[in-house]
Amino acid sequence: MTRKEFYRLVYDEISRRLSDCYKKDEITIEKTYLSDGRPVMMLMFVKKGSLYAPGFNLDEYYEQYLIQVPREEYLSGIEKAARNHAAFAANTDGFKMDHFEDASDKIRIRLRSLEAREPSEELHTIHHPLFLIQFKAEFKGENENSLLLPIHEKMVKKWGISDEELLEAAFEKQVKDGIILSPLDEARISEGFQLKINYWDNPPKAKEAREAGLLVLTNPSQYWGASLIINPDVLKKIYRILGVNFYILPSSIHEVMILADNGSYDAEKLSALIESINESEVGQQDVLSNEVFFYDAQEERLMSGREHDMRNKKMAIARTDQFLSSHFGFAGA
Repeated sequence: MTRKEFYRLVYDEISRRLSDCYKKDEITIEKTYLSDGRPVMMLMFVKKGSLYAPGFNLDEYYEQYLIQVPREEYLSGIEKAARNHAAFAANTDGFKMDHFEDASDKIRIRLRSLEAREPSEELHTIHHPLFLIQFKAEFKGENENSLLLPIHEKMVKKWGISDEELLEAAFEKQVKDGIILSPLDEARISEGFQLKINYWDNPPKAKEAREAGLLVLTNPSQYWGASLIINPDVLKKIYRILGVNFYILPSSIHEVMILADNGSYDAEKLSALIESINESEVGQQDVLSNEVFFYDAQEERLMSGREHDMRNKKMAIARTDQFLSSHFGFAGA
């Protein structure tokens, strides 16, 4: 079966299954682009009056078809998600966002790579020195299902709020949703986090936290958890738990790894490891960065590992110059 034939098969089957809640022209197949610029075909559901149009990457499903994943498995998943969206759209009061007060306690952050393709939609984006920051509002439906509605530029202008106010609302939701800081060997990532220890709620002695090695930082939903690293209060608390500055290894947009600085790590080598893992194990749409980050508590600043290495080298040269000057009366080259 060719890709085009597969697209048509999925479209026809889903249209048949959802004929009770979607008209034919409310289900479309559209070409769009992933964050790395790759074109993909999306199955879209555009309900009149809805602020949100869920989309499903048909190229991913075609790959599943090629490796003989049962068709019913993904068709049922699409059907369920689309019915959930239709239920939300039927009750627009459930996700009213006319005023900032309607959404202020629902704002979530999505971090994107600086290299990511700019979105075609006019989404509100903040340009952080290390990331692109975008926002969605999370609304809970029946059975605790969530719907994430994109925050557009025109929406923020209508609300008349600053980026600082938007970030503050998102940070408050992060704390409200919960934070996980757990030793890596306590979290079986492939099966979802089977949490036994959460240093965030029950911090151990700093030495014990450092000796645990890599720590996973994320949220209970394991969704967009990497956004926690732009929250200054989160970074300060991690420093208090570890007692030292630390590296941040961006394993994806959903979680990061925290590594206490023992003075012997090389940011360039850590970044090479991250890049290798990203290429072999992380989907392009989930890649946050190929570079390690570093948090300096004295400066209260998150920086790139490259900047941290360069600063250390300059400090080492300065110390050498001072030693040569004080002992031999001349400075180094």
